[in-house]
Amino acid sequence: MVSVPSFWLGYLLIDFLAFRPLMAFDLGIFPIGGYAPWDVRYLALPAVALGATGAAYYTRLTRSAMLDELGHDYVRTARAKGLHDRRVTWRHAFRNAMPPLMTQLGLDLGFFLGGVVIIEQVFSWPGVGRLAVDSITNADVPLIMGTVLFGTFCIVMANLLVDVVIAVMDPRIRY
Repeated sequence: MVSVPSFWLGYLLIDFLAFRPLMAFDLGIFPIGGYAPWDVRYLALPAVALGATGAAYYTRLTRSAMLDELGHDYVRTARAKGLHDRRVTWRHAFRNAMPPLMTQLGLDLGFFLGGVVIIEQVFSWPGVGRLAVDSITNADVPLIMGTVLFGTFCIVMANLLVDVVIAVMDPRIRY
């Protein structure tokens, strides 16, 4: 799933979960395009299309971080003291594996914002990504600057939030 482009997965989801059931069985479970506020059916397919790549990547990253942490001496010591494996895994190893994952999540926010632009185009959603594409098409320079500034603000705030969360999770880290 890491190598599947989000727009291609979006088109496949529209075809197999929205279009074909509608044509074959007259089941309109997932709408083909557009947006209706407070209707989760419109959110399901875009969320899966955007999140599948990130979920696969972070699953792989979490696995490698956990394998690294489970090999350390403090995990062996905790098991030797008689702690349950679940407690050792979640309380000790996972807590120490989280800071690199959180850092990567903060760095990948720009990638996810770029994916949102494409997903909004595929699913015909009105949003900031579609606004940015329309402003580029119409050469509306103030609106282009506004959408870029908004994206930059989101990335900076996400990185600040990640730094604060990491400092709370790991008391050894002080800024």
